[in-house]
Amino acid sequence: MKSITKTFLLLFCFCLSSFSFIAQAQTISGNVTDEDGVPLPGATVLVEGTSTGVSTDFDGNYTIEAAAGQTLIFSYVGYSSQNITVGNASTINVQLKADNALDEVVGSRNVPGQYPLAPKSQFLINQGNGDFKLNNSALPNENQLGMITDVLWMDIDSDKDDDLIIVGDWMPITILQNTNHSFIKANFEGLEDSFGLWNCIEKGDVDNDGDEDFIVGNLGLNSQLKANVTKPMTVFYGDFDNNGAIDPILCKYYDDKNYPFFSKDDLQSQLSNLKSAFVSYAAYADQTIYDILKKMDIKKIDSLQVKTLASSIVENLGNMTFQINPLPKEAQLAPVFGIKIKDINQDHFPDLILGGNLMGTRVKLGQLNASRGICLLGNGKGDFRSLNISESGLNIKGEIRAIEAFNDLENNTYYIFALNNAAARVFKLNENSNPPK
Repeated sequence: MKSITKTFLLLFCFCLSSFSFIAQAQTISGNVTDEDGVPLPGATVLVEGTSTGVSTDFDGNYTIEAAAGQTLIFSYVGYSSQNITVGNASTINVQLKADNALDEVVGSRNVPGQYPLAPKSQFLINQGNGDFKLNNSALPNENQLGMITDVLWMDIDSDKDDDLIIVGDWMPITILQNTNHSFIKANFEGLEDSFGLWNCIEKGDVDNDGDEDFIVGNLGLNSQLKANVTKPMTVFYGDFDNNGAIDPILCKYYDDKNYPFFSKDDLQSQLSNLKSAFVSYAAYADQTIYDILKKMDIKKIDSLQVKTLASSIVENLGNMTFQINPLPKEAQLAPVFGIKIKDINQDHFPDLILGGNLMGTRVKLGQLNASRGICLLGNGKGDFRSLNISESGLNIKGEIRAIEAFNDLENNTYYIFALNNAAARVFKLNENSNPPK
């Protein structure tokens, strides 16, 4: 009898506790908006300390099961999270505030030993406390954005949130529109053929029309490599000799035919089966890249193109339309890796300071090191003229990779040039001289 009574009491207590738990659980619903009352679709609602969570629908609505005393965490990309403790109310509406914490995009350039394959890039959300949260779902194309060399944040579509402008190798100037805090690749008129070997990008209103233009650094026009829209420079790539490694073949047009840029000996060191396909230099001499790939019975081929090598101004014409204009010839003497937009001669028009050079090249191509630092004076209409060395005072040897400006306590302006494998160079702006106009 005692045993039966004990069992009954245990079952009774268990049922009471279960009933109590069930009674505490309730359905919570509500709406998540921004400070202006605009719904936030895709916002996350999570029960703290559990794996229970939902996302808001297109109208910002949500429904979730939670118990009194539990905490709901509301979060959305670009907004400060908000914690609310569940009470007796079954409806909880939340307004999230935009945060000012800087998020990060980690742009990836290439996979070692697998050129020109690009690894995935990363998008990190600043939590505002020194921590970052990975949110790659916000990026398009499964994070495969290209061989990125530089990025720029800017509200390109005037919707009060920053969009992402990306440049890199073998890719066009790419604009990712920030739409409800996820990014979509958008097509903008004037950028369709902007495939280049871009190194850097800066923004500034160089034509004084009230909107931001871009200055972009490219390889330049002072090398054996040439490219345009009708005769692009191309890299064909694939595992052509089935050894598990990617084999890139750089090609350019000679007259109207596309040939490998490097010699038979260069290619043979990469593709051993080329030697048996072309036993003599004469047999190889007049072969286009298509002849070579066909002769070697290569069927799986990928390729990337470059259609411009000029460092350029990307003029913002408004209505999401752009026009690309090459910078003056002095800016094309070498690759541009550093850009600074400042009013140097105090005429209230933006001027440009550029730096670059590239030493680590193959012997056939030669070092691209004709720049000593370039100063371009603007006329406020998007046109620039170059100062010579005696006028600008710039005469910097080496590979410039970045340019920054700063002011001291007496408001003197300095420019610092960061160089590869060398000490930085610092120049003071001589504001007391008679600057060129």
